Amino acid sequence: MNNVHPLFRGVIAPFAPATTPAVKVAPGLRPFAVSIRIAGKPEVINVLAFTTCDAITTAIDIYFDGAEAMPTDGLEIEACPINILPSAA
Repeated sequence: MNNVHPLFRGVIAPFAPATTPAVKVAPGLRPFAVSIRIAGKPEVINVLAFTTCDAITTAIDIYFDGAEAMPTDGLEIEACPINILPSAA
């Protein structure tokens, strides 16, 4: 309840205890950059996933919504994790 004004914390406390986090995220989710190239035209989609395979399947679900067939010729998909913390010099 860090985003609640101090005057209202006492009133809201029975409904929203201070021990529950505002946003719940699965512990293993990591950000991935998935590059989808169709005939040399690149598109990059950032997704949260557990593994590289999960990132690729999520990006395919997002990019190809089912209205059109997924191309088979010239399709390249590449995924790599995004470094959140900068590397030391």
